[in-house]
Amino acid sequence: MTEPDWRTQGFDLSGRNVVVIGGSKGIGRAIVGGFARSRANVWFTYRADDEAATELEQWSAAERAHVRGVRSDASNAAAIDEFARSTAGTIDRLDVPVNNVGDTVGRSSFAASDDALWTRSIKMNPLSTVRMTRVGDSLHYVVAKAGVVSFAQRLVRELRRIRIVGVAPSAVDTAFRRRHSSAERLARIVDATPLGRIGKAEEIAGAVLFLASDLASFVSGETLFMTGGR
Repeated sequence: MTEPDWRTQGFDLSGRNVVVIGGSKGIGRAIVGGFARSRANVWFTYRADDEAATELEQWSAAERAHVRGVRSDASNAAAIDEFARSTAGTIDRLDVPVNNVGDTVGRSSFAASDDALWTRSIKMNPLSTVRMTRVGDSLHYVVAKAGVVSFAQRLVRELRRIRIVGVAPSAVDTAFRRRHSSAERLARIVDATPLGRIGKAEEIAGAVLFLASDLASFVSGETLFMTGGR
């Protein structure tokens, strides 16, 4: 696993405590790696892949970074509560929670979709973000996942003096994307993207690091759309 050395690009987040919900693979893994390289203390959750989580922890140990994984299903309210309880003794202050959980659940046209599909999708996507945000009652920053733009815009007015920022990437080169998109579909996406390619997980991680840093201290209630010009 190789990551850019974010410290050479002005991101020194030493001493900050970061929790990445959904951090063992793809974009989440790149975000964990970026924060770790910036010398933040990082905890991440993952749903089931113990091997990927262990590999990430081993990489962090080699980098002399503080990264710890906790198996937890973000779509399960009880699991989120248990995660909060299990880390209460080790995380004295939560500076940067990153809500990175999401899944298409299943592809369907609107006409063919049923209530069960909508319920699973809402439970996995915006509701997981709401649950995670409630856990952190001493937040300084909230970096919300794509798909919760309105949530970020409204929450910033309620949680005054707390920065809430969204990152909304389009197609990104991850195993998740390759699993859900055929070669033909990816080709159409690339053709429709002015930059002529899909994004990289490290590019999304770079944006998250910037938004979590003091360089973006006056950015709040906004969503950064990373689409390659689409």
